[in-house]
Amino acid sequence: MSFVGVTFDNQSVTAKNDGRIHRKILSDGIVTGCGLTHSGANLYIAAGGIMVCGRYFEAASIETVVIDDATSGYARVKIVIDTTKPATSEVFEQIGVQVEYSVTNSFPALTQDDINSAGSVYEFELCVVSLDAGGIHEILQYPAISGKVRYGTADLTAGSSELATGEVYFVFE
Repeated sequence: MSFVGVTFDNQSVTAKNDGRIHRKILSDGIVTGCGLTHSGANLYIAAGGIMVCGRYFEAASIETVVIDDATSGYARVKIVIDTTKPATSEVFEQIGVQVEYSVTNSFPALTQDDINSAGSVYEFELCVVSLDAGGIHEILQYPAISGKVRYGTADLTAGSSELATGEVYFVFE
């Protein structure tokens, strides 16, 4: 027999094995917290947990992303997983945030290798913001997830661009 135990006593569950299981169950999206707010050129991501390509990670405290290369147009904020970067118990650099700028609300396709198989880079669009001379004008687009997006007391379908500026919570139901 050539079976290998994964979720059995005295066997090893790798990140790839765990990611494959979670990817079948959950789509990319925010699992808890991670509300988005902004002030000037700063985008704030509240503490919470995110599932991307079956890999779960957390923002332990508020993360600040500075949007500073443009005075008008749009910026896409994306989370980038790169499994070729260091990951030890002391150093973890496999997750980062990148900002792309555009004069129109159009951006290149995301790189979405299957990092649970043979790929090494997976990009997740966290949001798109519109820009003006004062920095971020409005948070426009949110990640498409399965379930519903809850904003205040209103339930809207996932991916809606009709949300008002403020905190956004993604809830799996």
